[in-house]
Amino acid sequence: MLLFGTLSNTNFREILIFKSTAASAYISYLRESGEHEELIDTLFSLGKNDEAAMVEFMLASKKRQSDTKIQALKKCLISGFTDPMLSAENGYVKDYINLLERQIPIDLTDDQNAKVGGNNEIFVQFPKKASLIGQPLLTTLYYCCLYHYDLPKCSLAVDGDGRNRK
Repeated sequence: MLLFGTLSNTNFREILIFKSTAASAYISYLRESGEHEELIDTLFSLGKNDEAAMVEFMLASKKRQSDTKIQALKKCLISGFTDPMLSAENGYVKDYINLLERQIPIDLTDDQNAKVGGNNEIFVQFPKKASLIGQPLLTTLYYCCLYHYDLPKCSLAVDGDGRNRK
């Protein structure tokens, strides 16, 4: 830590590149202290792109607001998951963003209809217990089958080209 305060950022990172034990100790310190931005920058500068991308993804996934979570995940795609070695993970993150972007309008519409007292008997018979946002794909599919089975194909809850939308 003394070196970090006395050296320039470039010199400090050069030392970390050549001293792997110092780099490991510094990375452990950053993980324990919760200095995530510095951890991500350090991991990228050491060429540990996969670890940096996963830390970035973990931070983005922990966001509570769905809009900020989507923005953080998109940022994560641009910065961390551009590495060709992470192309499969890049696809998974895109699918996760796609799922969240589909869940938000469905959940908002259902909440508005419930407040207005819409004529949906299914919500009376089977009350909605939790938000749809952030639920897994199978839970989302079950939710849409339960509450929106009678909607036309052009509805938000029923997307005809579900897998092809990117």
